[in-house]
Amino acid sequence: MRTRSASPPLDEKKAQAYSLRLLAKRAYSSGQLAEKLRLKGAPEPVVELILEKMERLSFLNDEDFIRRFAEAKKDRGYGARWIEAALQKKLLPRALVRKVLDEESESSGDSGSLEGAQKALGPSGHSRLRPKKGEDPRKHAARLFAFLARRGFSSAIASAAVRRALTVDLTE
Repeated sequence: MRTRSASPPLDEKKAQAYSLRLLAKRAYSSGQLAEKLRLKGAPEPVVELILEKMERLSFLNDEDFIRRFAEAKKDRGYGARWIEAALQKKLLPRALVRKVLDEESESSGDSGSLEGAQKALGPSGHSRLRPKKGEDPRKHAARLFAFLARRGFSSAIASAAVRRALTVDLTE
């Protein structure tokens, strides 16, 4: 069995090249990029220098990262709570995440996204909206509610969306 020799710590030039390779593939938060650099063996002063340089060159922007991530997930039917939790896993400061998400919801007039919850349930006639064979209507509503809760929608939004979906479904 071969033993892995300890690689020398990354100097500034190698750390910058590594960062550029990563950022060319996809967007990273500053926390994620810092973690990658540390795992690669970059000392803390080099990590801080590279982060500062990437931000100055506009290759790294946490606020823009949060906005783009949130928009993409909203389009896929996720709620604010789920998005916020996912952004925490991306090593972003909670205060910054909260600030940017609040600004976005104010600017778009989105106060919890009833429309987003309805979109997550799917179009009228979608199999998710049809009860399973012999399923009690209350159990069906609870199943839809649980689905929306797992997607990060508040209980008020989930309840309203389920009521609206089942009312529309029953009248068709």
